[in-house]
Amino acid sequence: MGDRYDSDDMTAPLIEVTVTKPGVKLQVTDDMPANATALKYGESVTFTVQVVDEDGAAVDLKDVTFTAGVRETIESAAEGASPSIAASTNSYKTDEDGMVELVFRQNDPRSGSNTRGDESRLDLDISAGKLGTTRTFELDDMTTLKKAGSDGAADGDAAAVWLDVVAAPSVLKLTQAVEYHEASSAGRGAANTVVATLTDQYGDPVNRQPIEFTSDDQLGIGATGTGGLMFSTASEESRLFTGAARLTRTTNRRGVASLSYQRKSADSGIETIMAVARLGTTATNDDVTADRVYHYWATEPGNGDSAAGRILAADTENNHLILVEANGPITLVKYDSNDQLNATTGAVLLADFEKELNDSDTMAKLASVSNYQTTSKKVSRVTLQEDPLQVVASYPAVSHNPGGTRATAAMNNVPAALFSTAAEAWHGHSFAVADGVLVVGAPGEVDSGNADSGKVYIYETPGDTTPI
Repeated sequence: MGDRYDSDDMTAPLIEVTVTKPGVKLQVTDDMPANATALKYGESVTFTVQVVDEDGAAVDLKDVTFTAGVRETIESAAEGASPSIAASTNSYKTDEDGMVELVFRQNDPRSGSNTRGDESRLDLDISAGKLGTTRTFELDDMTTLKKAGSDGAADGDAAAVWLDVVAAPSVLKLTQAVEYHEASSAGRGAANTVVATLTDQYGDPVNRQPIEFTSDDQLGIGATGTGGLMFSTASEESRLFTGAARLTRTTNRRGVASLSYQRKSADSGIETIMAVARLGTTATNDDVTADRVYHYWATEPGNGDSAAGRILAADTENNHLILVEANGPITLVKYDSNDQLNATTGAVLLADFEKELNDSDTMAKLASVSNYQTTSKKVSRVTLQEDPLQVVASYPAVSHNPGGTRATAAMNNVPAALFSTAAEAWHGHSFAVADGVLVVGAPGEVDSGNADSGKVYIYETPGDTTPI
């Protein structure tokens, strides 16, 4: 017999394998400031067209072709001046990095501080991409103004605007670090922080501007003084009036004003939070109002309890689900790998359970929990399912009648949460049902930044479920 070798001291070679997903979209971005609605004359803007995969990661794919229609309109405020228009359409191919950059710049048609009022607009119509005769790439418009895609009009929406007017507060963004907390009446209650960021039309921060915060929750920001809000100063409490409190913070050099508050209550609910920059001594049409944000104050089920509802939020980092149940409560479901987890495809491990939550629109899913256990050593059963009632379209509404009464859900197939009493959108103000289709009015909903522009939602059930 030959020599026998059963051990050695050689280092095993490591082979690195990289799996690249195919490109499926042409993503368009720009380098305008995040909250800008316009550029100053003399500034340039770069639009980057990049091939990306389904996850939005850049893909190095050469020779993807697309067209870009460009229409530049220059309007001088000079008396008797006519608009100057230049239009063209060009074809482009992506380079070795799967990218094309388009750069535009406009100079003031009239110079001098006394010649304000001029405006230049760029209408940019970028088409979907093609590679060869069979492969297409959907356009993904991620630009600041979301107006880089083709609108089919010769003089359509502007992807960039240049102005020479004096900067003024124009955009107010309202955010919160987390969108839910567990409701509590212990001690000072549960704390939340909301942040308002004010910028001018050019995206620059606005300093020393008072921001007024309020909400519809009598236990939150909108407390009447007998509720759970812990006021930081006596002067704030003196500002209360019948209804919601209005608490003021002033922006810093970064244009940021933040408000931290406590809600001392074990009751669940949805708090609708608003912020406004008062540009005068009284409320006027010149005020800058932020889009509303919603905070979920949730309560955990008791041991052995069951719960079911629409998923409002999925926090996979902390293993939490926030549900709104049919009869209104906002429920916090805590889960872990010890629980029996079921996705829409059946029993799964924790990683696959959370993958489904992360890969889909959680608001379009329902979840249920049975035999709920408040300790991680015991097993709860948590199940995801597709919502039998699906939003198939939404459209801006034409008019708004705030004097109406919210409708209630009179059908078992329609979750009462659709008709939220907490949301200022008046979702459920009116509705109609016919042939398995539900049409719901939300006249108070903000659409495209226009307050109270309203929307109409259309819902339908898939063919294999019980009709409405």
